[in-house]
Amino acid sequence: MQGCLMIVFIVGYFFSHTGNSCAQALPDGLKNWQGTWYSINQSDSIFESWVLLHDDTLSGQSWTKKVRGDSIHTEHILLYAVPEGVIYAPVVNSQHGSKAVYFGMVLQSSNYWMFYNEENDFPKFIIYKRLDENHLQATISNSDDPKDPGSITFDFTRLK
Repeated sequence: MQGCLMIVFIVGYFFSHTGNSCAQALPDGLKNWQGTWYSINQSDSIFESWVLLHDDTLSGQSWTKKVRGDSIHTEHILLYAVPEGVIYAPVVNSQHGSKAVYFGMVLQSSNYWMFYNEENDFPKFIIYKRLDENHLQATISNSDDPKDPGSITFDFTRLK
């Protein structure tokens, strides 16, 4: 069922972008997210995998591997450029009716990206920071300060 929802989400996205001559390319720094990343959180391993679908779109998957070996798929993500900027659109299993929540990019540099959605309960901010070629840090928070006590940070390492 979850796979079907992602297919519908992607197909809907591509139909909505067909013939769109205004499509923008993603910033080069975001394209460097391609690949599979992992983070150890307490005793579980968390993975994100990103694939460049088109010059303006990255598709991401996130899953958790439990200590006992079970893998739980947690979300599908589309990251795409529109004339107004860049949108980060996760579909989190069993939240928001399994529909995308849209975060707009509000700040970026060559190695730092901040996305914001004022109306989302948690998180309001999703912040990625590329530490080097093989390390990416993701923080979810209701504050634009990643050091806020309510923030959750994931330190990802690229799988080789």
